[in-house]
Amino acid sequence: MNSTKVVAISGVSGAGKTTIVKQLAKEFNCPFLLFDDHTDKETYPENMKAWLKSGANVSLI
Repeated sequence: MNSTKVVAISGVSGAGKTTIVKQLAKEFNCPFLLFDDHTDKETYPENMKAWLKSGANVSLI
């Protein structure tokens, strides 16, 4: 029986998350999802630092 495994990678911008995810997907021959491919450009904060300082209202994303 196969069981599904989910791996989540987090880090600051430019940390290499996408590179690591793509390498893992290649190594394990599996699909992957990137968070940035599933955000709403109309509501996602343009300035993450300012958004965090203002209280980071996640319900707006």
